[in-house]
Amino acid sequence: MPSVPASPDLLPSALAARLLHDVKGALSGVVSGLDLLADPALRDMHADALALARDSVRGLADRLTFLQTVYGSSAARIGAETLESLASGLFADSRARLVWSMTGAELPAAAGRVLLGLVDIAQSALLGGGEARVSVQTAGADIHIRLAATGTRVRFAPETLDGLAGRPFSHGLAGKWAPAYYLWTLTTACGGDVALRADDAGVTFEATLAGA
Repeated sequence: MPSVPASPDLLPSALAARLLHDVKGALSGVVSGLDLLADPALRDMHADALALARDSVRGLADRLTFLQTVYGSSAARIGAETLESLASGLFADSRARLVWSMTGAELPAAAGRVLLGLVDIAQSALLGGGEARVSVQTAGADIHIRLAATGTRVRFAPETLDGLAGRPFSHGLAGKWAPAYYLWTLTTACGGDVALRADDAGVTFEATLAGA
């Protein structure tokens, strides 16, 4: 198992930059809608502008709830319905399809964060379409997470795979590496690991959180 830590300064700054990027992107639709509403020459577009702003606010609220759960929740456990709802929300406007299977009514917070983080990474890699098949099972105190992302144009950045393998950031975009490395730290803190298997069809992640 990789054990070389990343720079103590890089992870929080890169993670913060990535999260702010996500929020800024979600806010852009709100700003565009308000700009259209404020333009008196575009009165015939006010209904569309209001709908754009409203939908963007809802999207932003959903994204903030997701980010809070993955990165900021203080809850000790996360319910299965909440996990499935948050994961499904990522695929609501996606070309890809989520197939969900989970045993048990809840997960410890660390396992839930790892699960959602992996789903987020998979959805970002399936922008061209495909399928993310999630399976979560418990065996005693251990939790096994398996996520297979398949499609004709699956795109995982090398720095994402480096982060999930616990390797320090070396090249590419730190904003793609940081969330993946964060998930690796959560998994290893629970005495587990993340295994990756890649082929021409896609990538399969298998995470085991021991004693979670």
